[in-house]
Amino acid sequence: MANQAEGKHTAEFIAMGAMIAGLILAALLYVVDKGRMLSRFKQSSIGGALYYWCYNGMGFDALYDLIFVKPFLFIGRLFKADPVDKTWLLLPKLVSTGNKVLSATQTGSLRGYAASFGLGVAVLLVRWYKMIELQQTWMLPALIAIPFIAGLLCWLVERVNNCRAGSP
Repeated sequence: MANQAEGKHTAEFIAMGAMIAGLILAALLYVVDKGRMLSRFKQSSIGGALYYWCYNGMGFDALYDLIFVKPFLFIGRLFKADPVDKTWLLLPKLVSTGNKVLSATQTGSLRGYAASFGLGVAVLLVRWYKMIELQQTWMLPALIAIPFIAGLLCWLVERVNNCRAGSP
């Protein structure tokens, strides 16, 4: 049991040792030697190649470009007229057209708003009547008349307000 507990931290000790060794090596190369040994190593053929390889990201950028970027650009060129993109572009066009159509109905007239409200309520009530399939024949005309009576009341209120404001 004690060996298992001691073995748990082995990887952590190795990581800490590598970090401390790297710190000491960097201090020796850059602080004590002021980079002279590294400059001489960089002038050799192996050092120059190693410097170039490390300076260019150890080839990671070229590998990333080869594995991800070039295939992505190829697929993008292949599907330039992508049907999925065109489908998503249809949605803003529909919204813009709906905005233009519905903006034309904004007149500021309470009578128009009341009439459209009454028509909408009438349609909903007729749908409700058809859904529950009521057998009473008197109910359908009453359901249709209620919104129109509400519209008439709104029209009367608008007329009274216009008369108070001084317009005929």
